[in-house]
Amino acid sequence: MGFKAIIFDWDGVVVDTLQVQAKLYRAIEQAFHVQFFPQGKTDFKDFFELDWKKFYREFGFSDEEVLKIGKYYLEETRKLQSQIKPFPHIPAVLEEASKRMKVVLLTSNYKDNIIPIMKQHGIAQYFSYIHDGHNSAIKPDPAVITHTTKEIGIPPQDCIFVGDMDEEIIMAKKAGIGKVIAVTYGFHSLKRLKDTGADAIVNKPEEILQHL
Repeated sequence: MGFKAIIFDWDGVVVDTLQVQAKLYRAIEQAFHVQFFPQGKTDFKDFFELDWKKFYREFGFSDEEVLKIGKYYLEETRKLQSQIKPFPHIPAVLEEASKRMKVVLLTSNYKDNIIPIMKQHGIAQYFSYIHDGHNSAIKPDPAVITHTTKEIGIPPQDCIFVGDMDEEIIMAKKAGIGKVIAVTYGFHSLKRLKDTGADAIVNKPEEILQHL
């Protein structure tokens, strides 16, 4: 029996946001008087971690301050929205996948950011459900998989998950996802992804279709 749903991450899998993310973190540095990475840094591959709340707490921010940063992040993202675009071939991948199974989005980002970009680039119609950062469980908690699969009515073993960061690949495996695909074109490189237990590792979006 074939898979019934494919669950995509957003940043680094569907849309190319690595440099946009770097700009956002630079803006947060200025606004909240913190330094995340050295001045002049231009290579951000492998820098970002999946659990953004934990990341901020490690820099000494309180839970209340983390919420303020999250709100500021959302506001700044809207300013950069025009710079956020799907990776080449992703629209075709989504279209083809939607012919075979249910297409779902699981992200720690927010629908307020995501849906306008989806509509702008003509890919909104492919997604039947979005689990975003407003939910109580966020990545890398495996509960996000449980919640998402319950919402779509398909058990984890009948789903494919596609992600670009090491912790989310491990998360998906722990949650019992039937096939986990890691992509190297996003935020984390092969070096960080190769020992995650991924069932497949791809270097280009179009290669995802080979594993459906």
